[in-house]
Amino acid sequence: MYFFNTKTRRTLGRSVGSLTILLLSPGCTTLAPHHALSSPAIEYRSSELATHCLAQYEHFDETVKEHKAADSGATRIPGYPYLRTNRFLASFQHELDSQEKLTFWLSEMAKIDNKKRQIEYKNLPLSTQKKISPQGEKALFNQLKNCSDWLQHQDIAHPQSLLYLKENAQVPSDYNPHARWPGIHPLVNLFLRKGVADWHEAVHETFTNQRPSAVNSSLPLIRYGPEKILSAQEKKITLSDLKQATKNPLGAPDVDDRLMQKLFLTFAPIWEIETKTGADLIGSPYWKSTQQPDVDTKARVQFTYPTYTRLNGHSLLQLNYVIWFKARPKTNIFDLLGGQLDGLTWRVTLDASGNPLLYDAIHNCGCYHMLFHGPGLTPKPTFSKNIEPPLLLPAPSFSNAQQITIKLSARDHQIQAVFSEKDTTSDISYTLKPYQELLALQTPKGYQSLFDKKGFISGTERAERFFFWPTGVTNAGAMRQKGRHVTAFISERHFDDPRLIEELFIRR
Repeated sequence: MYFFNTKTRRTLGRSVGSLTILLLSPGCTTLAPHHALSSPAIEYRSSELATHCLAQYEHFDETVKEHKAADSGATRIPGYPYLRTNRFLASFQHELDSQEKLTFWLSEMAKIDNKKRQIEYKNLPLSTQKKISPQGEKALFNQLKNCSDWLQHQDIAHPQSLLYLKENAQVPSDYNPHARWPGIHPLVNLFLRKGVADWHEAVHETFTNQRPSAVNSSLPLIRYGPEKILSAQEKKITLSDLKQATKNPLGAPDVDDRLMQKLFLTFAPIWEIETKTGADLIGSPYWKSTQQPDVDTKARVQFTYPTYTRLNGHSLLQLNYVIWFKARPKTNIFDLLGGQLDGLTWRVTLDASGNPLLYDAIHNCGCYHMLFHGPGLTPKPTFSKNIEPPLLLPAPSFSNAQQITIKLSARDHQIQAVFSEKDTTSDISYTLKPYQELLALQTPKGYQSLFDKKGFISGTERAERFFFWPTGVTNAGAMRQKGRHVTAFISERHFDDPRLIEELFIRR
């Protein structure tokens, strides 16, 4: 998506006892629950324990909504306030053919909800936190954990509730279908297809898998690399540990925090960036005020998070690396693409043996999706005229003795080259931090997520949004939260679609 280069754009508890104790707790709310299912009444939902638990969630959610602290990085399921899902988990909704899969699926969605509630709680004013739970955060989340365990147990035991849950555990499209007016969208697509073709042609003419000669750039190059480089032997051991990891019931490797951190270090890229102004320096986002985001370029950070995708019956691990810049500076007052904050997400999809199967990248608006495939994937020969063709490029070879380097241009931060090399030296070291830190940034008044309730970073709007709304892309060009990236204009495509690789490639 957002495929036009500058030139082209210019042309256009399971425990009842525990819960009984909680009912007597002074921290419990007496609000009436509103999480009613739209299916026929389910008997256990009218019990005293269910009423108590649903009221707890209702009170929490109303408070979070009132203070605009809701996190939009995962999808709530109507009638099941203790669960939130993502596209990967939602893809299994009709494939839960064993009790083990079902139980694990529910527990994973419950874990997501718990993590999101901890973030939302942290982003509330201290006075409000005390109102929600006079006994403190630990007591509150112990109560919610017991409620979640009990509700999971009940829903598994009630076929009617389980059926409704499976049908509604979906992640809606981030496209606005009402913006794609009949008669307008087809006309817009004519222009978009020309833009896609021009962008693809321009990238293919200049992109390389080789280290570009320094004489080709008139600007200084700054290399950013991880503060710790693993040796070839350490990488080999890490990949062996991944290969030997057990699989969870959904077929994904069980990776603990220690091994995950080793994997992030193993595949951490080196960023080689043309540097003209301070807007080309990697940094860490913060709130300059409660309404104005900025990037601290003295804090060199690369944020990380894992995801999973599906391919031919297997669930594969993906490593995501996110960097941020202060801005994409405007070239003039008519520049539609410039604005506050810019950044990229680099993703590495590993096969079952831990080898890179696919690299891909987007800007943090979902823009400029580029896919770099290795010999294990063959691009599908043709695509429907209703599908936006992807930008497919060759991936560099990779060995344990090498590191991937990504070269970016100044100002617009476009990827010019992706190559592997044994030279792991860097001018500046960056620190790896979990992406989750962006969801609760410290401010003088407490904590605040970098993203609003719709998953955007306020203040990063681009003028292009006024021209591309007929595509169904809301707020085109603005920086988005993970899980909310749309990557196509002509058709619908989400960066976190677990079937994306199957849609675009054939596994050799």
